[in-house]
Amino acid sequence: MPTPGRSSRLEVGWWLLALLLVRGLSILALAEVGLFGEELEKGAGAKAILDGLDVPYHELAFHYYEGGGFVVSHLKALLFALVGENLLAQRLAGLTTCVLVFAACWRLLDHHFGRRAARVGALLYLFGPECFQRYSLLSLGIHFEAMAFGVFVLDGGLRLAFDREREPTALGLGLLGLVAGFGVFFSYQNALTVGWAGLLFLGFRPRVLFGRRGLAGIAGFAVGLSPLLLMAWQVGGAVLDIHGEDLAGGGGGARLLLFFRAVYVLATPWELVSRIGYPAAALAVIAVGIGRGRSTQRRAFLGLFGFAVLWATVWATGPFVDVLLIGWFSWVRLAPLLVVGLLLAAAAVAIDWSVPVRGLLVAVTALGVVHAGVIVAGGRPDTPGRNVDFLLHTKGYDYRGYLHMLLGHRPSRRPVDVAPVLGYDEVDPGFLRTSFAVALFENRRRGVPLATQIAQLDRLDPGGRRDFLRGLGASLLVSKRGDVKAALRQLAEGPQELAQGLAEGMGYFPGHGLGYKESLLRDLEAHGHGPMGEAYTRGLGMRAYRNLVMSTMGCELTLDEAGVRALLVAQDPALAPLLLEGFEEERERWRLPDGD
Repeated sequence: MPTPGRSSRLEVGWWLLALLLVRGLSILALAEVGLFGEELEKGAGAKAILDGLDVPYHELAFHYYEGGGFVVSHLKALLFALVGENLLAQRLAGLTTCVLVFAACWRLLDHHFGRRAARVGALLYLFGPECFQRYSLLSLGIHFEAMAFGVFVLDGGLRLAFDREREPTALGLGLLGLVAGFGVFFSYQNALTVGWAGLLFLGFRPRVLFGRRGLAGIAGFAVGLSPLLLMAWQVGGAVLDIHGEDLAGGGGGARLLLFFRAVYVLATPWELVSRIGYPAAALAVIAVGIGRGRSTQRRAFLGLFGFAVLWATVWATGPFVDVLLIGWFSWVRLAPLLVVGLLLAAAAVAIDWSVPVRGLLVAVTALGVVHAGVIVAGGRPDTPGRNVDFLLHTKGYDYRGYLHMLLGHRPSRRPVDVAPVLGYDEVDPGFLRTSFAVALFENRRRGVPLATQIAQLDRLDPGGRRDFLRGLGASLLVSKRGDVKAALRQLAEGPQELAQGLAEGMGYFPGHGLGYKESLLRDLEAHGHGPMGEAYTRGLGMRAYRNLVMSTMGCELTLDEAGVRALLVAQDPALAPLLLEGFEEERERWRLPDGD
């Protein structure tokens, strides 16, 4: 293929600009396109890298098996250094990986199926299904982001197998091997991609692998895989522990039936439009594409289609089929199939540029534009100035979930072993101390008496008792098996210098559920007027900010400070001031100084 000229690069630039504008609108509107799963926790990993936390370097990884998460933490560390340790850096990390996947898709489509296919693919990428548009801005270093490597490897495999008129060079094979190896380190899902690409050129051009050029590819793969090998050398079998899942275990037909029940039986009519329309349209044009096109196009198309079938089979028969679909994030494990489906659909449309196919493309794109509008409208598009301030001055990291993992990597939880974890350069030490106390004791050391917990934390940081006590409120709830009334009664009868912080902590960290609005209001009604009710209610106000504004589970008030504040004002007039007091205190903890 000829080297892309200036006009080609210019066109790619315009498409990238359009991508940045479309996704940027979601970000500027504070639409729900992030703060899900471990984004903020991996931000805490980025801050640990920046602050030079005094723990072994490999322990800073959120999951030992997840190289991509560690890579993304480094990307966020770079962005923290450039734009501040804020939410803007988080969203820029998501934009970066979104652009990388886009570039890999354009490269594959343009080379194997022509410029028209690349343009169609770009359009579908901009205005894909709602879930795709949302999770394409995540910065977790997992399924979607890993496709930057996966698509590059698929492209390389197709070129090696079917581009007979052009001989691969040792340098090219070495680069492909490097990307393939690093892709496997980034995400184990890429092992399937690498295996399929290997089968393609072993089946069609086996001689390429034998000789010096083949050795260059193998050497590149070894270098790319070396971070994974180093991690395995440090932690042993933990590098293969993926949430305790048995990777050889099957999903089973029953699990798959539950998945399809969640997708189609429990869906709303609006959801069904997408869940029926997108697969039907894709299958229709793919069926057309399979039997058409020039011979080189057809071979490349069948190569991609074979991978899609292989991936779907492995997913359907494996242990990672989600049977409960809770919002858009539930689709992220299917990201590889959606990306490859997009490639196939774009190639098929370009191969058969007939009126019916073009009409289908217009309909699908229009649906995607509607989805983009729904995403933006779900945020706060009417307050751009306030939104920019929020992005710039809200912390882009959260210690609680990250410290659970980091302390789990430590050799023990003796004060001498965990003390380095408090070495963050944190502008508000209370923000760190409270999460540290939760991570150290909640659900892990139920047999340790409360007085011993307090004494151990006092030895680590004598000036942080109130912050630690707030974290220990969660531990107290665990020891009382979630019985809030019994725990508050006990506190009311004990030393008041301890009771206030512990009661706040019990309100701050819910003992049940995910801390949504309904949970908070239920707890307010049940305990706001009881023993230690004032301190507990202040804690509920703190929880309102953490769990509703900085929600990681898709609350309808995510990132909406004004909306949550209005909710608190509307509560019992005797309790609303206490709720607001706690809310504003927690807001200040999440706020970066204006100079940062």
